[in-house]
Amino acid sequence: MSIRPIRFFVLVVLMVFGFLGAPLWANVLGDMQTFAPNTDGLDFITVHSSRPLKKGFFAVGGHFSYAKDHLQVFNPLGTQEHLNYSDQLVEFDTDVSYALGKQLGVFLAVPTLLWQESAKDQSVDVEITRGVHAFRPGFKYVFSNDPEAFAFVGSVDIPNVQNSPYTGIDPRPIVNLEVAKNWKTSGRVTYGTNLGYRLREPTARPTDAQMFPLDDQVIFSLARSAPLFSKTGWVAEAFFSVPVDKDPYNKMVHAASADLLLGIKHRIRTNMNIDAGVTVEPFIDSQSPKFRAFAGLVYYFKPTWFDRSATPEPEETIVPAETVDQELAAMTDEGDIPGKASAPVKLGALKVSPQYVEVFEGSTVEFQAQSLNEPIVMELLSGSGIVYDSEFIYRAPLKAERARIRFTDAVGSTKIARVIVKPIPRADETLRIKNLKFVFAKAELIDESQKEIRRIVRVLRNKKVKRIIVEGHTDSVGSNRYNLELSEKRAKTVREILIDELYLKRDQVYAIGFGEERPVATNKTDAGRQRNRRVDLKVYYEK
Repeated sequence: MSIRPIRFFVLVVLMVFGFLGAPLWANVLGDMQTFAPNTDGLDFITVHSSRPLKKGFFAVGGHFSYAKDHLQVFNPLGTQEHLNYSDQLVEFDTDVSYALGKQLGVFLAVPTLLWQESAKDQSVDVEITRGVHAFRPGFKYVFSNDPEAFAFVGSVDIPNVQNSPYTGIDPRPIVNLEVAKNWKTSGRVTYGTNLGYRLREPTARPTDAQMFPLDDQVIFSLARSAPLFSKTGWVAEAFFSVPVDKDPYNKMVHAASADLLLGIKHRIRTNMNIDAGVTVEPFIDSQSPKFRAFAGLVYYFKPTWFDRSATPEPEETIVPAETVDQELAAMTDEGDIPGKASAPVKLGALKVSPQYVEVFEGSTVEFQAQSLNEPIVMELLSGSGIVYDSEFIYRAPLKAERARIRFTDAVGSTKIARVIVKPIPRADETLRIKNLKFVFAKAELIDESQKEIRRIVRVLRNKKVKRIIVEGHTDSVGSNRYNLELSEKRAKTVREILIDELYLKRDQVYAIGFGEERPVATNKTDAGRQRNRRVDLKVYYEK
């Protein structure tokens, strides 16, 4: 990939700092920058997504924001009479993120004040020096590959200020610790929430300050994003900070912040988004501006010096459901490992393979995407099912239908993959294995459970088996994605034993996981959950 976009971005940043002139610090804004774009641009605008950036990729963002009536001013300070102070300012936020691995990313945010002006006909005149008012290094760690997993976000505001009314005469670093969580609903709507704590160490108030330095705060935010047009989505957010102890403020709201955001994210290229929108303060006198408008770009790229990961070998995926002829009890649950089934697709200089695939309901297809122009975006054009774009995985719905999936690379080239989802044929016999016991932290069965499966094998050896479909099922404890992966891992483990013990070809034994989707008992009781943790064997005989 050409390095020109990087050079252009660096040039713009240098021009901005050149324009700023000598003092690169602000003496009033401090750390109360209530509009702080998330540094990887994923899903939302200021709320952190719990999805990871793809390994080896950079995200570089720049956002301009105009804020009206931003400053908190009391006059007189002793009685804390809130002054409706009129001011306006323009900020520029520079953000750089890099994904060190599939679950860990690091970032640096640099908020900069470009311009500020206060109305001249006021009893108090507050002036702000232009420049960088903080450096914010940090990291995001996602706890699993589940797109609905939790993530932990940590950062440190290193104030580049002097005599700040927000932090005091000798500003100290401020630590921000947050937990992020995403989840999706039908209709491709994504929700997100962040909950965290801001550790502050305020120092003495500057003599000319018209407010008090702020102490520790709880920070909380909610977000919702959904498609608006083919390349445009809308985002709604609410983000707040609340003091742990309001003293020395008389009212807690004066030491808090509250913003409501409505914006759009528009993809102008596969690897470049535009963010734009407004925020308002919801009719209270907090640390937030009464109104803000913002616009910015987020650009994604993967430097050519990173090795392209090897493409995994293809693996069959197809699978299962019906009535039970026998129940064969095994052991109880004890530590399970999630996994995922796979069945590939490749992209080159945009080449897709396979462009047509037939799978059973509930199956997963893992598309191994490759292109000379990354990143590649995967979208569900028609049909249902779930697309996990960050991993190029498609999970078929639990019904027969047709689906179309579009792959788009960074230069706009597209290919369509077509998936035919077929119903599971009725089995000649269904055998149920309940409560398989796995070795903790490993994808292998304990000896007792292996013996139970081999007992079944001895029965099947005397019959002419044509095909077996192995179905994995779980209870409802844990996230839906985790349970789907867990049930697939169980099914694939049993599949390997059946292939070895029955001397079957690999294409004669299929594995699929249904997670918690097809319970046979209630999940409200221990006994019911135990019945739901099972593996079913769908056996088809030669006629």
